[in-house]
Amino acid sequence: MKVRLVAKGCSQRPGEDFHETYSPVVKSSSIRILAAISAELGLDIHHMDVVTAYLNGRLEEEVYMNLPEQLSAVLDKILSNKKIGSSESVILDTKITETAKRWRKMMNECDDCVCLLKKSLYGLRQSGLQWHKELVRMLLSIGFKALPQDQCVFVARKNEHIMLIAIYVNDLILATNDNVWLNNVKNKLSNKFEMKDMGKISDCLGIQFSRDNEDRVYMEQSVYIERLLERFGMCECKPALTPIDVNVKLMKPESVNESVMKQYPYQSLVGALMFLAVSTRPDVTYSVNYLSQFNTNYNVEHWKAAKRVLRYLKGIPNYGLVYERTGLSLFSVVDADWAANSVDRKSYSGFAFIFAGAPISWEARKQRVVALSSTEAEYVAISEATREALYLSNIFNNIGIECECVTLFNDNQGAIKLIQNRSYRSRTKHIDVRHHFVRDMCEEGLIELRYLCTERMPADVLTKGLSGPKHHECLRNLGMMGM
Repeated sequence: MKVRLVAKGCSQRPGEDFHETYSPVVKSSSIRILAAISAELGLDIHHMDVVTAYLNGRLEEEVYMNLPEQLSAVLDKILSNKKIGSSESVILDTKITETAKRWRKMMNECDDCVCLLKKSLYGLRQSGLQWHKELVRMLLSIGFKALPQDQCVFVARKNEHIMLIAIYVNDLILATNDNVWLNNVKNKLSNKFEMKDMGKISDCLGIQFSRDNEDRVYMEQSVYIERLLERFGMCECKPALTPIDVNVKLMKPESVNESVMKQYPYQSLVGALMFLAVSTRPDVTYSVNYLSQFNTNYNVEHWKAAKRVLRYLKGIPNYGLVYERTGLSLFSVVDADWAANSVDRKSYSGFAFIFAGAPISWEARKQRVVALSSTEAEYVAISEATREALYLSNIFNNIGIECECVTLFNDNQGAIKLIQNRSYRSRTKHIDVRHHFVRDMCEEGLIELRYLCTERMPADVLTKGLSGPKHHECLRNLGMMGM
């Protein structure tokens, strides 16, 4: 029988019992970058888990806690060498017995005892943050440095060897090409914290990882998809060829009908699908983002459209990202669907950044303003992709992988010429100045724009619903395939 002592964090007072509470976790894109780099450089990926991680944090505030209600009875059992919940005798460790005696003596001497917490405890508002700080201190002490772009990714180098560590609360993903160094780091971590060494990574954060004989790295979520189908009663559904019908045009009902909305767990389904969309399935990202626009007002038509995504996943549950050694630099495909929204006539942007043969970052979203032409819509999409290009290139450079210029492929020659030519044009003078920074980045050599014909543009899958053959062609060109 295991017991976990939990503090009532709901009774803590801000500014007195705690201050900061935010605790960072590794970004999804950073995990994919780690996997892609591992495939490109031939790194082994391992997984470690910290046991009861939150108990390792150092408290920066004085925090007092009432004694657990059953503590007195538990101490009596210990001092009488009895099993808790039983009259059976048991031989206990001397330290446990001595601690019980000390606690019993203090409780007898005090009518209203409270305890001062010396370390962090589950339930405290600041426990997550304090654990993160403790782990960071440890990693810094053994030679790792955090990336400025993601404080949960750490890198260290020894001559031609490299090690990357990504942390998500108590899960650590380690990638390196030096097994001796890896074992040394594992031992240092295990000496500091109680750790579980899971060996080569296979299942972490709801994602399945695998390697083949050619050293390719696979990331997929078939287990999560199977549970999702079971949860929503779709295990025996008929598979669909695409996640969204090419002709679907959903509208918000004229008024919110809560009695109708209660009949369908629409928000739960869209939220569950969103996890797939941001983790390993860019093929459903556009569909899920489109459906999320109706989270506060939906009916049976929206529910049917959401279930279609499940039907699509039923057909290809083991599709995922496949990273392999290509020798190619980071590049991106960018697209826009002009005035695609039939209600507000706003356009959709989509981009994917490819490294080691598959996407490491992608986005599909509705643009904030109405574009007056297809050229303007593509221009805005390229601007959004440029920001991501700068972010990703900085990550690669800080890791030690040279990334001086990122190539962006787009299928609108008008938008490319507009960026490359600063001459005044009356038809584009209204475009928000924030989008024009892409011109500066192009002139500085940080990005390069190239034309890719529409027929070969894989980012189409991130901006609109497609026919079955076109949809799956885009997936192949993105580097997605069945495991």
